[in-house]
Amino acid sequence: MRRVCLIGKNSFLYNAFNFVEKHNTFSHKQINKINFDKYDKLVLLSFPRKYFLKKEKKFLFEKKLFKKFKNKEIHYISTSKLYPMKIKCSEKIKDINLNMPYVYNKFMIENILKKYTRKFYIYRISNAFLKNKYAKKTFFDILVNNWNKNKTINFDINFKSQKDFISINTLKMIFKKMLKIEKNFGVYNLGAEKGINIQKVIKLFINNNAFEEANLLIEGSKISSQTLDITKLTTLLKLKKKDIIKETLKEMKKK
Repeated sequence: MRRVCLIGKNSFLYNAFNFVEKHNTFSHKQINKINFDKYDKLVLLSFPRKYFLKKEKKFLFEKKLFKKFKNKEIHYISTSKLYPMKIKCSEKIKDINLNMPYVYNKFMIENILKKYTRKFYIYRISNAFLKNKYAKKTFFDILVNNWNKNKTINFDINFKSQKDFISINTLKMIFKKMLKIEKNFGVYNLGAEKGINIQKVIKLFINNNAFEEANLLIEGSKISSQTLDITKLTTLLKLKKKDIIKETLKEMKKK
């Protein structure tokens, strides 16, 4: 594997890249100290906090990095939140919701990246997790915090809604392969494709009796489902879709 430079070692998704040598991983605060000339590939995990709150105009941080890797290979972590609430969203969908600053800024960075290199991999990732580790303010963080506070299950959508989840273990396996492949550049969905309804997720993640034990149970009326079509990825890497959902369920069942 050529020399990989990873920016964003404090990101939750770094758990899926912890096979990269530590001396080649950096936080966003260290970029002025990096000798970029010795690297052939960039993995960008960092996403400034202000991007969650406000639509950015300049994107100076990303442009500075991408300029250092002009015409080189760049791997960028984007999001499945770009897609509408539909089953098996493909990478070709044009109906993108850009109202949220987080989603808007992710999409803008995707487009800026394409101006600096043709050798790009953009990963639109679904809900990534480990049983005992997950990013703040994500699905599992909210679920577990509500449960630990007062055994509360509170969702503004119907429990029959289906969501797409993928374990960090699966992502690590995928990224190891993608950093070596050096062909078929483009946008890739990373998920399990087969959705899991909210009720099942709660039972797997909390316990099978969670609904009976809950002190407060709030369920929305709207069914809001989204899964990703991962055919493009599984075809490229010769993966079996059933193995990905199997690993997802295995991780959810862990004690």
